[in-house]
Amino acid sequence: MKKIIALMLFLTFFAHANDSEPGSQYLKAAEAGDRRAQYFLADSWFSSGDLSKAEYWAQKAADSGDADACALLAQIKITNPVSLDYPQAKVLAEKAAQAGSKEGEVTLAHILVNTQAGKPDYPKAISLLENASEDLENDSAVDAQMLLGLIYANGVGIKADDDKATWYFKRSSA
Repeated sequence: MKKIIALMLFLTFFAHANDSEPGSQYLKAAEAGDRRAQYFLADSWFSSGDLSKAEYWAQKAADSGDADACALLAQIKITNPVSLDYPQAKVLAEKAAQAGSKEGEVTLAHILVNTQAGKPDYPKAISLLENASEDLENDSAVDAQMLLGLIYANGVGIKADDDKATWYFKRSSA
């Protein structure tokens, strides 16, 4: 029995030895200039933790006018210690939000409640998050609902409201 288990583990190792890089299914289209493929590739690299590759592809997509890529680039600017830049992140997130990106609204809200980005603007952040939380077809709605729940639960910058916090937390997990 031990030999069978060892053989299964051995074969599993080789079955996954040739797994491709994150986002490799988007690489050819991204290199050909497809801005959505560039964004998806950047998002894949961001999720895998390679912030320099994520930033490279997000910048290419943002330069081509992709609003979600601007939002991702803003998120990278507040995540990557190598390129940490809150003022630039705020500009990018504002651009993304103005272009209709729900991810941009959530990222901008994150920036607006962070003291590293300047004086917090909770009313504007809450307004952005409430707007983003309504678009249930967009993945950003859950992020918006979670952040709203945290803001209302902690009462930082606004009066704490346990009922609203609970409502947003429940909604985010539905």
